[in-house]
Amino acid sequence: MYRVIKWGFVSLLAYAAVTATPAQQLAMWQGGLALKAALFSACEREGSPCTTMLASAKAVLVSHGWIDAAVGREAPGSDS
Repeated sequence: MYRVIKWGFVSLLAYAAVTATPAQQLAMWQGGLALKAALFSACEREGSPCTTMLASAKAVLVSHGWIDAAVGREAPGSDS
């Protein structure tokens, strides 16, 4: 039942976006751009949860040598 309600709501949102007036569609586009700017701003602030998550993910990737393997370099300290 939850899936039916969820897809019904998504369909209603899509219908509303497609049939909106040009001014409303422009406002939706500008809102999306503002949301994107806010997301990037949040991920650049020192100590924010987003910054902490990105630093943790980078530390895991670097510690396992995945970034070096992805760019074709040998990981530091490897015996190969």
